[in-house]
Amino acid sequence: MIGYIKKSTERMLLEQKNFSIFDEATSVVVKDKLTNDVSIRKVLNKIQKLIPEKLAKDLDAIYVGQFEELKKRDIESFFLDGIIMITNDQISEEKMISSLLHEIAHSVEKNFTDSLYADGKLKQEFLGKRKRLYSILADQAKYKVGFEDFINIDYNKEFDEFLYKTVGYDNLNKLSSGLFFSPYAATSLREYFANGFENYLIGDSDYLKKISPNLFSKISFLTSKKNDV
Repeated sequence: MIGYIKKSTERMLLEQKNFSIFDEATSVVVKDKLTNDVSIRKVLNKIQKLIPEKLAKDLDAIYVGQFEELKKRDIESFFLDGIIMITNDQISEEKMISSLLHEIAHSVEKNFTDSLYADGKLKQEFLGKRKRLYSILADQAKYKVGFEDFINIDYNKEFDEFLYKTVGYDNLNKLSSGLFFSPYAATSLREYFANGFENYLIGDSDYLKKISPNLFSKISFLTSKKNDV
């Protein structure tokens, strides 16, 4: 009987679709079952351990499942107006954690814009890397590059496609070694921060500190338990 009750309880927990994190401030709704035996509980427990609750105050909800918004944009997740939408089609818990951290970073950026950008250091660091990338690509005759694209800190779909499709992320990773933690960080200032935030928490933070000291410093300040941002 005890064994039966235990198994029934475990089954009920697995089938549960509504959760909450950050002291119940953020609701989590699983609309569609996660693939590859990914455990939403393990994912959420890890997220809560990695991110101080104070940084999640603008995160109202996370929705997991198949959504038309994701399909239309051909993306796995996005953050907008306090809500994260993320596909249930996940290859592993580690990958889902990575994706959620990246989207939560956009929530953090929205809440702490002044702390991140008021002194101009992060923007200056990013543009310095972009200008260096421009020089690297301009030296290669096969790439037609315009300097104005490299000094625009905002996301631009055409520029992103240039980096992703024309240059190619694998090639870009080699050409920009030591500039960006990963190629997607080069697409905009916001993605530069989000990529750094994600890798500060679960990547190689020592390498991030080496190549992006200002970014590392900003994230370290925000995540520190000693400050009250």
